[in-house]
Amino acid sequence: MKKLLAILASLVVVALLLPACAAPGPAEAKMLKLGMSMPLSGPVSSVGLECKRAAEIAVEEINAAGGFVVGRERYKWDLIVLDDKFNSADALSVAHRLIDAEGVKYIVTLSDPTHLSIQTISEDAGVLTISYPGTVETTMADKPLSFRGTATLEVTPVNYAWFTKNLPEIKKVMNVITDDKAGEGVKAVSTACAKAYGLELLGDVTYSRATTDFAPVVAKIMEANPDLILFPGTGAPLLIKQARELGYKGHMAGANYISAYWAQVAGAENVEGIFGAYSDSWTEHAPPQILELEAKFKAQYDVGLIMGGMNTYNVVYVLTSALKEAGTADDTAKVADVMKREKLDSAFGEKVQFGGAAIYGHDVAMMVPIWIGMFKGGEIQFQELIPASEMVAGMDKILPYMK
Repeated sequence: MKKLLAILASLVVVALLLPACAAPGPAEAKMLKLGMSMPLSGPVSSVGLECKRAAEIAVEEINAAGGFVVGRERYKWDLIVLDDKFNSADALSVAHRLIDAEGVKYIVTLSDPTHLSIQTISEDAGVLTISYPGTVETTMADKPLSFRGTATLEVTPVNYAWFTKNLPEIKKVMNVITDDKAGEGVKAVSTACAKAYGLELLGDVTYSRATTDFAPVVAKIMEANPDLILFPGTGAPLLIKQARELGYKGHMAGANYISAYWAQVAGAENVEGIFGAYSDSWTEHAPPQILELEAKFKAQYDVGLIMGGMNTYNVVYVLTSALKEAGTADDTAKVADVMKREKLDSAFGEKVQFGGAAIYGHDVAMMVPIWIGMFKGGEIQFQELIPASEMVAGMDKILPYMK
């Protein structure tokens, strides 16, 4: 009897220990390297520094909360930020150091010049990269590990949806675009939007990024007499100023964004009524999470937060969610696949997803909330908050019209 009781007692102990043996909790967190190639010096260093600071805040928050669990391992981020001076040669040197010396599998950089340079080694090395490019070629389907950290060309369908609803007098549209691949991207999307919304597209006027005299461009606009011209940020203030001075009275919109800076150069009277997506002084309409980031950013650095910082802060959170969802930190192809298929946690208080297959051949552009604003009295005034879900719907609407 005593022997039987001893056996039963042993079985009870084993039964109690089995759950712990079968599903051990994550041990002490491992460090996972997150590389950043950013301009910390040079002409766009202010943007690079803001992105660096925002990433540091995100990493600090995630690590302070205990990190994150991927599969059966717990991780914390180890952020490595290097200066690429917004120069392709320096970006390649940074990439070699991050990939070859540090063993980094995830890199965030600013835009086309640096991203395209990094890609010359990152794709073959199995490194997942994220940036905020203006051109299409940076994230085409032949680069399956390259992503866009925010919407750029995807903003145009939002503009069309907004003005066809709020400015029904607009019937004829003209694209005013740069004569490069970025301009080609704007043209393709805007042309598809015009067809999708039943508007008359009067053609395109192109200009080089070095243009300061927009009189020939304005002459072509005046001859076509559109109700609306859409244009990118490059050269926008001078284009606006000269178009108004030479007599153009129609509507104007930023194809991808508008900026308060435009009023300083073009004059308050000339920017009146111009609309588009914006990030200047938008925070009173932002989700609580972004308001908290804005307050923290101001407290630490005594400057306000703009789009670059907000996007980078969000990218860290979305990438963290993708790793958790994929269940691996090593298999970047699997992480990339999850990013293209799943809705992921973000810093906006709502799940976001990647889209843009109509433009890039695969879903690599992060669809985030967009604030539509309009210049009134020299300042951008909030018009409407467009949720990420409507960004996706906008791309779906124009998909049949994309070549």
